[in-house]
Amino acid sequence: MELPKYPAGAGPAIGHRLRQRRQETAAARADLSYELAKLEDQAATTFADLDAREATRQRLTGLAREQREVNRGARR
Repeated sequence: MELPKYPAGAGPAIGHRLRQRRQETAAARADLSYELAKLEDQAATTFADLDAREATRQRLTGLAREQREVNRGARR
């Protein structure tokens, strides 16, 4: 007894549907990869901004400390 080439009722169209689904899956995967790359870039930019803000805050804190010391010296 020979097994049928396709499942009952499927016929040759099943191969076409499988190829189409694979193409759709590949396209969706490419879209997700692109979106992930954009999000990673945004995260890197955000962390760089946060690092720059922290450096600025530290520099301003240092300048304020120096100014207080100068003001104390001027009062004496």
